[in-house]
Amino acid sequence: MRHSIISIFLLLISSLLYSQRQIGLDINGESQDEFLGTSVAISDDGSTFVMGMNPTYSILNPQGYIKVFKTIGQSNHQLGNTIYGNGLNIHFGGQVSISGDGNRITTVEDFASGIKVFVFDLVNNNWIKSAEIISTTRIHEAYLSGDGKSLVISKSMSITTYKEENNNWIESGNIMKEDLSSELFSYRSAISFDGKILVFSDPDYNNINDSHAGKVYFYEYLNNEWKPNGIPIIGISAWYRMGIGIDISKDGKRVAILTQATTSGTNYGTIIVLDHNVNDWIKTSEIKGEINETTFGGLRLSLSGNGKVIVTSSSNGLVHFEEINNNWKRIGNYINSHIHSDGHNEDLGYSLDLNYEGLRYVVGGIGSISKSTSRGTVRVFQFDQIMGNVILDENYTCKYDAYNELFVGGVTLLIQPGDIKVTTDSNGYWSANSLTNGTYIISLDTSHYSDCKRLDTFQIVDEIKFLNLPTQYLQREKKNKIIGRFFLDDQFPFCSQNTSELPAAGIELLFSYKTGSIKTVSDSNGFFIIKNPPIGFYQIKAVDSLQYGICGSGSFFNYYQKDTVLDLKNKLISKKQYKSNGKLYHDRNYNNNKDLNENFANNVKFKIGNIVGITDSTGSWEIIGLKAGNYTIEIDTSKFLQCKAQINISSPEFVNSFGNIGIQIINNCIDPIIDIFMPRMRPCTDGQELKIKVNNPPYSIANTDSLLIKINLPEYIVPTLLPKEFRYNINQDYYFKTKPIKIGQSETFSILNRVKCETPLGITLCMEGQILNLDSCSLVNYINLYNPLKCNPIWDSAHLMVTAICEFDSIFFNILNNGKGDLDCYSPVNIFEDQQLILKDSVKLRKGEHRKYAIPSEKSFYRIEVAQSEFHPGNSRPNANIETCTTMIPSKIGLRLKYYEDDLDHYKDIFCGIVKGSYDPNDKSASPSGIGNLNYIRPEEMVSYVIRFQNTGNDTAYKVVIRDTISELFDILKLEIGPSSHNHSFKLFGKNILEWTFSNINLVDSTTNEKLSHGYIQFKVPFNKLYPNHTTVTNSASIYFDDNPPILTNQISQTIHQQLEEHTTDTKIVEANKTTIRLFSISPNPTNGIFEIKSLNKINHISILKIFNLEGMEIYNDFVKDQKIIHIFNNGVYIIKIINNDGQIQISKVVVQ
Repeated sequence: MRHSIISIFLLLISSLLYSQRQIGLDINGESQDEFLGTSVAISDDGSTFVMGMNPTYSILNPQGYIKVFKTIGQSNHQLGNTIYGNGLNIHFGGQVSISGDGNRITTVEDFASGIKVFVFDLVNNNWIKSAEIISTTRIHEAYLSGDGKSLVISKSMSITTYKEENNNWIESGNIMKEDLSSELFSYRSAISFDGKILVFSDPDYNNINDSHAGKVYFYEYLNNEWKPNGIPIIGISAWYRMGIGIDISKDGKRVAILTQATTSGTNYGTIIVLDHNVNDWIKTSEIKGEINETTFGGLRLSLSGNGKVIVTSSSNGLVHFEEINNNWKRIGNYINSHIHSDGHNEDLGYSLDLNYEGLRYVVGGIGSISKSTSRGTVRVFQFDQIMGNVILDENYTCKYDAYNELFVGGVTLLIQPGDIKVTTDSNGYWSANSLTNGTYIISLDTSHYSDCKRLDTFQIVDEIKFLNLPTQYLQREKKNKIIGRFFLDDQFPFCSQNTSELPAAGIELLFSYKTGSIKTVSDSNGFFIIKNPPIGFYQIKAVDSLQYGICGSGSFFNYYQKDTVLDLKNKLISKKQYKSNGKLYHDRNYNNNKDLNENFANNVKFKIGNIVGITDSTGSWEIIGLKAGNYTIEIDTSKFLQCKAQINISSPEFVNSFGNIGIQIINNCIDPIIDIFMPRMRPCTDGQELKIKVNNPPYSIANTDSLLIKINLPEYIVPTLLPKEFRYNINQDYYFKTKPIKIGQSETFSILNRVKCETPLGITLCMEGQILNLDSCSLVNYINLYNPLKCNPIWDSAHLMVTAICEFDSIFFNILNNGKGDLDCYSPVNIFEDQQLILKDSVKLRKGEHRKYAIPSEKSFYRIEVAQSEFHPGNSRPNANIETCTTMIPSKIGLRLKYYEDDLDHYKDIFCGIVKGSYDPNDKSASPSGIGNLNYIRPEEMVSYVIRFQNTGNDTAYKVVIRDTISELFDILKLEIGPSSHNHSFKLFGKNILEWTFSNINLVDSTTNEKLSHGYIQFKVPFNKLYPNHTTVTNSASIYFDDNPPILTNQISQTIHQQLEEHTTDTKIVEANKTTIRLFSISPNPTNGIFEIKSLNKINHISILKIFNLEGMEIYNDFVKDQKIIHIFNNGVYIIKIINNDGQIQISKVVVQ
């Protein structure tokens, strides 16, 4: 890389214009009247910030929420989950704070009798509630100390502090109101990083004859109590409102105080800076608002952690100050609120917070810049120590011509000393920070351009912090040369450029003319240069012409004028890839010839080598990328048998066509597939779509008749608009009838619903779809792969069903043999608590017999699974689930989604989703997602993936493309495409690349119509069973809106593991009596390893006592009568199972620590 260096020295003085810029895009509220930005806070390093909203008037999110974002580069990305309030008509999220490291946040929630303060910790990129503090009186604010270990809660009549000790928050101090101050006692508060210096204010304190003069208090934490740390400061006039805003430095030695009015009676406002000196606070500075800042300070100000920078608000916009040589000077520009044409002001500066160095801050505005809907907005701004921009000077004037000259992005600058590299952004701007005092030289990358010999040297001295350097100009060099750039395309020879293509780096190029040739190599960004070329007609080739080809007519050009620069601009070069095509048809008479009565096979997935594809509606297929050689066409051999499988690919220059290839269906049934999906479930909202898709797959033996569909809806969901397919309903069962469906085609219809207002947020709702008029052979055709038993060569006609109920804060599971025969073998039973397997058992039931398990509810989620007998028709996997049986246990959201549903058979599909107030845009989810920290999932699972997208831009998106490259660990040939929000075309190509294209989707932006700005796709795919336990599968998708760069979804990670091992036993399991599930007491619990099991009644029964570890291993087996002392020496959680001679079962846990 060549750099231009000009050493013209200039000492930049403080009269230069300091600048700040916005980092990333605006973060707007999701719906009307959310007032997002009511409160904001930022971490010490400025990389993490939290925002809250005021849900009082919100229609879509009345429960309230807070969000946390992380700044990466020049954009902001949400960190972890959105945190929602626990009910309607509460004030959740109205005030937030964050620890210095950004890993702990707090917020408050109003309820009928007081306030709750919540503490959340970041665990594995998710926000987990770690504490809940209840106040019976109203509070103004709750703030964390910088170290995250102390919490100050400001109330009307007192101020209370808490300290974290051994993961518990305990009250550490309380300061009560002692004088005749107003009800705004401790209205504003601030605490030092270590939680030992506390300052708070009462801005409406009445001082003798001066009403609302205001008062500020100072305290220090000494000997486990709060003691005054200096004399309180009182406002010097009426309506001075001393302390309407307040903040403290990280070390607790500097305080900034905001007043509402000056002593002259004007309301320009004043900032007072106090420094601690021995035993008191000394005023060191006073900053007054100017005449054009009629609401100087507003209600907010922020002091940086190092005490050197202040930001506050005014009628003229946000105002910034920096302490330079013990004087406070204005820095940067005003940051103004946007005012809509209807006069609606976004009120930017309603909340704000600086990071430690004062170089970055977050600011909230509770209005709206687009419409008077008060969505609210949050922005992040950066002070740059030094910044500048670069313009491409097309006119060679060394000045900016707005008509045809643009700021240029991607230009690298090198700052010396320090070897600091910076790159201009898409707007041509660059910045650098953390430079020490000294003289620096900037050099520009002029490999392809010359510069205008402008200023390249600057100096940093103590007087200067923020410098805005003059514009740099780059010119295309007026020399005899050919320049251009190559991008890598994958569709040779029919190339077309798109935004996803990368520069063709390191390609050897040969420029041939009449009497010779010139070689060159493209650089890391795809650029090439031919210097001093002769006049003539040229052809470009890749030196490795067997591997690369120049696309289309772009390989020829004419260089006809000396002393000029010929810019070929963007060219496309592509790897030569063999293109092959053909057609698949149903060879019904097995003669390997396409007969007139044989149809082409549409929507059939296939694989040739490592390239996959799918036939279109005419049975046609085409693939690109195979090398020369012989290949076998692979098809799902559980459904098809190839007739002609061998193909030969010979030349990359031509299309290799293989004509008609016959396949035979080995399935003897009409086997339709049903999929149901409801993308959003939001309380009090109409028009929420449940989509039903019924597909007659390409391996069905014939077209279907009209299909009768039953959809079971939970009681919380009420249909508001039913489609023409609807016939009748019986309670929550709704029946529909489709028209006949041809082979390889599908029918789709939707139900519009309302989720009842009383639906609890965070609850999981499940709905089930079934095809009722099945082909008689459909289920017989399957072999149940999920029963680990191997004891009977034929089906014993048993059929197991499971149910679960919650009564008396206990879980009751029931297993019933509802079949026509007895179980010949023992069937495994597994019971889970949250994500732990707590019981492994088995049952052997006669026809009509049932068994019950009773478990005390001590966690959020319980589940039972049982296996059907060997060779049971279909793939039935009975299970039952209970969420939040007792309100005494905090709910863990979405645990059911980690487990499979009983819907592997094609005729049935179960969809489960979480009721939320809002949904994150552009994400990917999996069901089952897997249990445990590693998301363990069985190798036999059919995983359902959903990719949701939302247009959060500022205009309509006319085309959306979703591209998902899935792992080779999946069996791609068994892929099933489910429902989608809009019509689309689907493509399967390359190395397991799935692509959905929504042409002419006309997806409106979220500001114009939030409800219509969403879309989704769903698909299912099983694992390839060749891979061993503990194999990890990761995946994310890319979403393209029009020609914009792709948006990457979150990454899904799952670990293949046969989590339920084979387990059979001869233990007799009998029904548990609901009223006597507590047979014995266990104490102490937790224990150091020695505990007593004691009978709770006086009947001298002998009971069986078994103890298991969490892996299901039995570590103890004995009898117990009245009592028994147990010794366990290894720490951990253990399951106690006691069975008395009446068949009653008690299951309990004991913790050894």
